[in-house]
Amino acid sequence: MAKVLHVSVFQRHISTLKDTSHDSTNGQYLSQSPYPAVNFDDVKDDAFVGFNDYRSNDALLIPQNDGEKYVFIEFKNGDVTSRAKCKDIRTKIAESLLIFHDILNVTISFDRCELVYMLVYNRVNNHSFETQRNSSVARISNHFARQAGTFFLINGFDRYRKIFNAVYTINEVEFKNSFSDKLDTGIYPF
Repeated sequence: MAKVLHVSVFQRHISTLKDTSHDSTNGQYLSQSPYPAVNFDDVKDDAFVGFNDYRSNDALLIPQNDGEKYVFIEFKNGDVTSRAKCKDIRTKIAESLLIFHDILNVTISFDRCELVYMLVYNRVNNHSFETQRNSSVARISNHFARQAGTFFLINGFDRYRKIFNAVYTINEVEFKNSFSDKLDTGIYPF
């Protein structure tokens, strides 16, 4: 399969992680990273004209070298734990996969090997979730999860481990420290 970067609809929508993380309602960014990313919202609008009610993830990272993974990223500045927000995020995941599969002519088997999903949320706007995940029991679980290369997942997101190679639900500070800082220095951590 040709590198995704050479797909014209993706080429037309190269942006940065910073720009794809922008919350226009509140004028905030969840990332300051200048690392290149495909603005997947724009891809959806371009490739699926007339499908205005479809939802999509914010960004797609494209690997530059063999062995690296593609990464869908959804940035959420607001609450991520309510039933309605989780449903909205799940819809974005499903519809983004439909779009991705249609453009690249791949199947879910490809996703299991080559695609990572990441939800990056604002920790200040999710205080109750941060308290829950930082409880003593959760901290112990998190310690062992990080040793295994995983992070604490929002309730219900473990179901996506059957679809994606890896799944992360992390706050913007963890994203910066564990991923975007590495990307900015030329290390692709996926």
